[in-house]
Amino acid sequence: MQTKNIFYLVGLMLLVTSCFKDVTIDVDEQESVLVLNGWLKAGETPKVSVFASKPILQKGEIRQINTAVVNLYENDQLVGLMTRNEQSYYTLDGLTIKPGYKYEITVEYPSYPDLEASVTVPLMLNPDEITIEHRTKQVNDGYGTYSESEISLQFKDEKTSEDYYGLAVSSYDLYYDKEYGEDTVYNSYTYGGLESADPTVDEIYYNYNSMIGIRDDLFNGESYSNVFRSYNDLRYYEYEDEYSYTKSGSSVVFYQFSEALYKYLLSLENNRYPEAFVEPSQVYSNVKGGYGILGASTELNIEIDEERNDFYY
Repeated sequence: MQTKNIFYLVGLMLLVTSCFKDVTIDVDEQESVLVLNGWLKAGETPKVSVFASKPILQKGEIRQINTAVVNLYENDQLVGLMTRNEQSYYTLDGLTIKPGYKYEITVEYPSYPDLEASVTVPLMLNPDEITIEHRTKQVNDGYGTYSESEISLQFKDEKTSEDYYGLAVSSYDLYYDKEYGEDTVYNSYTYGGLESADPTVDEIYYNYNSMIGIRDDLFNGESYSNVFRSYNDLRYYEYEDEYSYTKSGSSVVFYQFSEALYKYLLSLENNRYPEAFVEPSQVYSNVKGGYGILGASTELNIEIDEERNDFYY
């Protein structure tokens, strides 16, 4: 019996290793090019980062480019020169990203090929046709009972184009010290990931948060509804005494993504957690003359207004 088990294990190893093969990637290992990364969000000031790619065999950190010439165009009209801020992003103060507008960014830097990228910011669906509801569910895992959240989503898709949607949770902590009169401390972060058993949606792990991705190829022009699970209790907690005020809460964020941004996020996911028998795939890029991504989104935030009695789950 032991000999049969050994033969079985050897055969299984041969089967698995026979599926491995060399994959040729068409990249000049000696060439460094510019990399542009930017996620333009409707209603916010644009910000992008610029790096120099590192040749495959070169050691050291990826170099950030701090003195590039970065121009921003809105609907094919030059708006201005983006300048680098203290957080090392190139921004353009006074400009707000608008839904339905096309934006193009060009980058110039000595000894590197010029690069450019463009994206159109998606229009948000009619908010009256989007329904997002929260429900608290009591779960018993055999060791005890705890609370988790369910998010139901329903909306009417537009038939005019291919659309890409997302659903995520954004959480925050708010603190105010009454005794010393300190300013309110507000910390926002992504947390409380969403999960789904529906094979037609994409689960994307981005920025420490599990995001649900939805493509309309199966329901183009029709109504869509689904229920998603959060493994956390998303109800808000609030506490106040004579010395301080504290509140921790969450919002559900409904996104409409540009096609390029959705494909980029999905390609990151596929490279982070590849399937065992699938060849590696390149991270999606829409940048000409270099690498990176220029994506865009419009979003709708719905704060969860149900309160829990204490901070513990």
